[in-house]
Amino acid sequence: MTGDRGSATAKILYFAYGSNMSSARLRPRVTDLPAGKVARLPSYVRAFDKAGTHGGKTNIRKTASPQDYVPGVVFALTPAQFSGLAD
Repeated sequence: MTGDRGSATAKILYFAYGSNMSSARLRPRVTDLPAGKVARLPSYVRAFDKAGTHGGKTNIRKTASPQDYVPGVVFALTPAQFSGLAD
């Protein structure tokens, strides 16, 4: 989180990957979705090893290689916006 803990201006940095990188997919769940910034999460890979409701689900797994990375988008969300992702 950025800002003071518990503050009304506190932001949660949410790293979105896979289909959650799509603003169109997040907008119905996150009120006033801010613009995201392209990011990479080093030393992680995507793993397609879980069943999901739409045919499959991807997770990320830590690796020992700094060359590995997961592409994504970082959104600075308020706690209220972030709570919409759990729905």
